[in-house]
Amino acid sequence: MDMFSDYSVQHLKHSFSDHCPILIQTRPSFKRFGGDCFEFESWWLTEPSCEKVIKEIWQERSGTVLEKLEHTRIGLQRWAKNIKGKRGKRLKRLQERLTVLDEKDRDDDTIVEIIDVKLELNWEMEKKEMYWEQRARLNWLRQGDKNIAFFHNHASQRRRMNMVRGLEDNDGIFKTEDDEMGHILRNYFMQLFESSGVGDTNYLLSGVSQNITKCMNQLLTADYKEQEVTNAI
Repeated sequence: MDMFSDYSVQHLKHSFSDHCPILIQTRPSFKRFGGDCFEFESWWLTEPSCEKVIKEIWQERSGTVLEKLEHTRIGLQRWAKNIKGKRGKRLKRLQERLTVLDEKDRDDDTIVEIIDVKLELNWEMEKKEMYWEQRARLNWLRQGDKNIAFFHNHASQRRRMNMVRGLEDNDGIFKTEDDEMGHILRNYFMQLFESSGVGDTNYLLSGVSQNITKCMNQLLTADYKEQEVTNAI
């Protein structure tokens, strides 16, 4: 034991045997630096300001690496709390805006705005999904090995969530029979993908500069001449 002058022996508690496990530590125990265990959130990387904030917080504090890490941890958690609050308000605002747009007449401007709002909304929902996905994985690690029923309950819950018990038709009547639900689904997707005519598409080319003149266009659309074909061959 001369090699490990700071060793310690500890008898651990248990509930599954008559023997106590013994823990021998050959290194001195250190108090954990800081408070709760810090975990980097994957959704932070989706925020454009994340990298900039980390650099600024790191450069704010001088001292040892551990001190700078602790300062960065506190700063990141404060920043994330602020971002998370704003994100919830933004998500609610986008959902309300999409509801308003769905009730308006579908002209070209409205369709463009609906697409933009849906893209932003999907991005915010993806951030939210990443937030809960990370916690779900932690739950699997913490609970999965301890309780076999956890896996069964998780699978059963997903199966219950994925089951469609009924659908409401256009008249607001709730249908539960398979053939009735199939009829509702067919009508829904037929109406969804049915063309309602083509609107004014000039705005799609409004940002494209015109490089071909009328004279050039006449040459390009003119009939081929025999000599031109011969030269090309």
